[in-house]
Amino acid sequence: MKKPEPSRAISADEWRQIVDGAVGTAIVTTDLEGRVTSWNEGASRMLGWTASEVLGETLERLFPPERAPRRSDKR
Repeated sequence: MKKPEPSRAISADEWRQIVDGAVGTAIVTTDLEGRVTSWNEGASRMLGWTASEVLGETLERLFPPERAPRRSDKR
């Protein structure tokens, strides 16, 4: 039986290719303060803002609490 190859971390360039190629999926990353650090073409298409409009903004500005989906606290 052949042993599986060990997995490896992807490079920053490979990550960027994945994110940029996912035009049918919104991919948004933030820093620890909730400020947008990346915004792909899929996010632009689905949410209507360009990357230049949202980079550095907080998710709360983009999705105010009154418009955010309600989360059930049932656990």
